[in-house]
Amino acid sequence: MKHQLSIFFSLGLLAVVSLTVAIPCLAQENIRKIAPEQIPNYGFDTEVERSRPPVVPATREKPFGECQPEGRMWSFCLNRLVDLMDRTVEAQVAYIGSRLMLRADVPEGKRTLWVSNLNRGQAMWRALKEQECGILSTAEQSRLKAYYEVRAGCQLNQILTRMEDLDRRFPP
Repeated sequence: MKHQLSIFFSLGLLAVVSLTVAIPCLAQENIRKIAPEQIPNYGFDTEVERSRPPVVPATREKPFGECQPEGRMWSFCLNRLVDLMDRTVEAQVAYIGSRLMLRADVPEGKRTLWVSNLNRGQAMWRALKEQECGILSTAEQSRLKAYYEVRAGCQLNQILTRMEDLDRRFPP
C-alpha cells in the first residue's frame, strides 16, 4: 500500500513538473507552424476577431442571419449566431421576469412565484432544446448537410419559436 502511494505521489509530482515546464512553452508567440499554406486562417486571433463584423440575429425570414453556407467561415458563423440567439432569449426571459416583479397589482409572493416558475420553465425548455437538437438531430441528418448544420438549424428554430411564444404570452 505504501509503495502504491509513493508511485501515485511520484506520478503526481511528475505531472506538476511537466505542466510547469510545458505551459510557458505554450505561451510563446513565435511558434513555428507546419505547412501554414495548407491550414486556413479561421480568424481566432484577436486582431481579426476585432475586425470581424457583428453577428446579425436570426429571423424567420433569415433563419441563418447573415451566415453564408458557401462562405469559408460557415460553421464558425453558425456557432456565433447560436450563441448570440441563446443570449438573446435568456435576456428576454430576464426582462420578462423583471417586468413581472414590478407589477404592483399583485402581491410580492405571487410575483416571486411567477418569476421562479418562469426561470424553471426556461431551464426545462433549454434542456429540451439541447436534447432535441443535440441528440435527435443525428436521426434527421441528411446526406447533404453536416451534423453541425442540422443541429444549428434546429437550435435556431427552437430559439425563434421560444422568443415568439414569449412575445405572444408576455407582450412588451
